[in-house]
Formats: sequence, C-alpha cells, structure tokens
Amino acid sequence: MERHGYSSRGRSRLVATLAFCAFFTAPAGAREGIDNANAKAAGQRAHFAHEFCGVSAERIENYRLKFKATLRASTDFDVWWKRGWHSEVAQTTQLRAMQAGNPKEYAARVRSDCARLKWQANNALRKGN
Repeated sequence: MERHGYSSRGRSRLVATLAFCAFFTAPAGAREGIDNANAKAAGQRAHFAHEFCGVSAERIENYRLKFKATLRASTDFDVWWKRGWHSEVAQTTQLRAMQAGNPKEYAARVRSDCARLKWQANNALRKGN
C-alpha cells in the first residue's frame, strides 16, 4: 500500500531525475570556480606549449580566444589565464635545468608533454568545456 500516492516506479524516476539534476547542474558559484580553474590551467599549458613545443604566440592567442568563449561562467578569464601563464615559470626553470643536465630525459619528457598538451587543448575546445 502506497501511503504518499507515489508508486515505487514513480519514486525511482523522481530519485533518478533529482540525481541527474544534482550531478549535471552545478550552482553558479561552483561553475564559476571550475571555469576560473580551467582558465588558469589553460594558461599554464599555453605557456609550456609556447616555451617547449614551438607553438607560436599567434596560435596561443587564437586558442585563448576560442577557449575563453567556452568558459562562460569564468569571471576575469584574462586574469586567471595570466595567473596560470606566470605560475608555469617554475616548471620552465626546472625543465631548462634538466635540458642542461640530462638532455635525453629532457627530450623524452618534452615530446611526451607536448603530445599530451596538444590532445588536451583540442579536447577542451571540442567539449566546449
């Protein structure tokens, strides 16, 4: 006997719908934080790609503009991008030291990281983040 007027099938649908909504819709503030973090990470990856993968400044700028359009909830996209870009300086210094001390490991690491970054950049634009 159903006390609340809902069948077990109806309750299951309701629970599934609520779970779907909770999982796939983030509050505005949460989405903003995610998009800001993605902008910072993209700035880091772009700096690395420019320094080590031979990606031109023009291509970086084109990517930045396309990526910015996908992050609608990001507040101050350019500020977060720049923070990411500048935070990559420490990694750049470490890799330059590796280049001098262990050129084979440096070459393998850069080759692998450049391939991964290319995939990440293409994937980020394809998903519309």
